[in-house]
Amino acid sequence: MSFLHDIWNPWHGCVKCSEGCQNCYMYFLDRMRNQNGAEIYKTKSGFSYPLQKDR
Repeated sequence: MSFLHDIWNPWHGCVKCSEGCQNCYMYFLDRMRNQNGAEIYKTKSGFSYPLQKDR
């Protein structure tokens, strides 16, 4: 999945706020990784990634 390398997401985590959040893929993946999807944090390399792109 090489396309995943070009996704810019400087934050991880979310607060469920509607019925549509019940089947959120992020919470599902975090459960599989034994992580808490409700914990919101700044990703390690996310903030500078757009500046690194060679356009």
